[in-house]
Amino acid sequence: MVGIIDPMVASPLPYTPTTPSKGNALTWPTFASILKPHWVLLAGGGVAGIVATVANLWLPRMLEYVIEALALGVTTTPYIVRLSIITVIGAVAAIVQWMLTARAGENAVFDARTRLIDRFLHGRLGEVLKHAGGDLIARATTDAPLLQLAVSSGIVSFLTAAAGVIGTIVFMGVIDPLMLALTLGAVAILTIIMFAFTPKAGRERVAAQSSTGVMAGQLETAMRARAEDRTSADDVEAQYLAALTSAKAARRHGIAAINAENLSFLAGVGGMSIVTVFLLAFGAWRVAGGYLSIAALVAFVMYASNFFTPLVELATGFTSIQSGLAASKRISEAIAIPLD
Repeated sequence: MVGIIDPMVASPLPYTPTTPSKGNALTWPTFASILKPHWVLLAGGGVAGIVATVANLWLPRMLEYVIEALALGVTTTPYIVRLSIITVIGAVAAIVQWMLTARAGENAVFDARTRLIDRFLHGRLGEVLKHAGGDLIARATTDAPLLQLAVSSGIVSFLTAAAGVIGTIVFMGVIDPLMLALTLGAVAILTIIMFAFTPKAGRERVAAQSSTGVMAGQLETAMRARAEDRTSADDVEAQYLAALTSAKAARRHGIAAINAENLSFLAGVGGMSIVTVFLLAFGAWRVAGGYLSIAALVAFVMYASNFFTPLVELATGFTSIQSGLAASKRISEAIAIPLD
């Protein structure tokens, strides 16, 4: 007869942070298999995200038309109406995207937890006890939500941000190819700087999560031993120091991740601010030379200012996907426990 398995009695594992590596060929297929049942919601969220992105791309262009109409002394009503409609469409599409992707993420978390609970309570006892009890529980309680982040602010956001970058380049190229070339050169440098910090942030987040799982396993084992009165004062002190070491490791990796994320964000914000000022000055020279209208310059600077948003979304999405890949690997290791 299959009984309920108590994984708390397992001994803690040494600290071995899980990180997504190039040699881990199973990570992407595992991640995709977890998300496959929710592809309809993901596809719907992706379509809604593209609609929202396209709507936002048209806003500076509509503003350009309004300014030109004012300069010519003609009515701006048609352009104001179009601007209002585009704004509403973009807002509604963005809400739909968030709702669908969040639902897909929560469903993925529920599915993962359902399979984990099944393995914890119906898996082969010997295989279950190879893992620290707290570490197993951490995979269901703290690793699983990383899948939600990978979906809601990872995959779909990454794709829509990529579409936003491409669309912005197209619209800027229509306005002024020369200023676009200068912008792309500056953005390329900023992107390299931003993404130089992004992989480190992802690795540190995963390492912090792994340290938390180890700490949970150590605490569960220590508390079980104390409850059953099979530990001495020296053992309690040793277990305290071991758990504290894991907690310090989690804090160290968490701080390193925050520092990397802040440096990436600072490079993007500070860099784009400098680029925008330069473009405004260069654009004023282009306007004085008759190569560009004031309305077109305003639209171009708006596109340049908004260029940073999809770049940040790309970096954030990349980090979230990294965390989701690592979480799916840890979850798949537990799901691989054979059933009795």
